[in-house]
Amino acid sequence: MDWGPALDALGQGRGLPAPFDDPEGAWARLYGRRQIVTVLFDGVDQLVASYPPDAALAAVLFAADPNPTAASVNAILAAATAHQDPGEFVAAVLHEFGLS
Repeated sequence: MDWGPALDALGQGRGLPAPFDDPEGAWARLYGRRQIVTVLFDGVDQLVASYPPDAALAAVLFAADPNPTAASVNAILAAATAHQDPGEFVAAVLHEFGLS
């Protein structure tokens, strides 16, 4: 997938371009229509490591949420699942933004 246009759109506050504007279509493009991917979060301590493309797509889709709080929190949690220690990643992000 070409992530550049989606990241540019998010950075400029615009809606996501195709195929990211259709979450089901974006997942289908990444994996084909036969696989269903579900991302669930139950607190930072319960995050499970995921395949990096899963985490990247989930983070981009979450970041497009019109609610800025939900967008930022869910995108960070999704991105964290691509790391060996998701809690450490979240702690680093919080520290970077002076929130720890």
